Amino acid sequence: MVHSVAVGSAAVAGLAAAVAVTRWAPVWWRLYRREAANQEALAAAKQRLGEEASRVFPYTAAELQQALQSQGYFLDALTTKKLWSYLRQGKPVGLRGEPGIGKSQLAEAFARAFGYPLIDMECHSHLEAEEIGISWNGFKQIVDAQAYPRSGGQPPNLYTLEYLNRTPLLESVLAEQPTVVRVDEVDKLNEHTTNFFLRYLDKQELVVHNLDQPGQSKVLKARAPLYIFLTSNEYKRLDTAFMRRTVWLDLQFPSEATLARIIQRSVGVP
Repeated sequence: MVHSVAVGSAAVAGLAAAVAVTRWAPVWWRLYRREAANQEALAAAKQRLGEEASRVFPYTAAELQQALQSQGYFLDALTTKKLWSYLRQGKPVGLRGEPGIGKSQLAEAFARAFGYPLIDMECHSHLEAEEIGISWNGFKQIVDAQAYPRSGGQPPNLYTLEYLNRTPLLESVLAEQPTVVRVDEVDKLNEHTTNFFLRYLDKQELVVHNLDQPGQSKVLKARAPLYIFLTSNEYKRLDTAFMRRTVWLDLQFPSEATLARIIQRSVGVP
């Protein structure tokens, strides 16, 4: 009798477990499907990021190191890997270190190694945003405005890209090929010009508020990848917002072995 009751209880428990499994099966299945979808979305996102990184800088870290060495610029493997990662992310690269360590030369060597044009900006405390960013060519506007009545033509639209001064930052966003931008001694900029840089560093774009050109956005986005290098001798402390938009490499003096290789290459000794 006791045995029969035990068997009956086991059967009831088994039936209850089966009912519970049946009841919760749809929930488990939905959770499984949701997790599978999340994994697929994550894999797709990683693939897109990888494709975008390859579009921005389609070279390996080893190729970057070899290319720089071909121009006589020697970086250790760890620093090269950091630089490679920053370039693929499209981040502005800040360079810090002792004077004479080669901060400015890195941008030059990089541009020569890959055949990219170099846009150079020397910073100082009196450099204004209009000199490097957005400004109108007033002289050309006046000349063209006075010329059209004599020609009998239609009045010109004086607020198109044609009438913008070709400043360094404008040249960079309008460039049709990958371009290197070097901003030397960025810590010497005044506060107004430093603040102007923020959007450019963050989104690689410029805003032309008065632009009135059919089919042309007032926001000028970079047409090709930009490799932005900024050097600092830490003349003064940079603004926090500026620092957040830049990734920094602290360059060190080369080791004796690396220094020997640099000297050998400089004097042509095999």
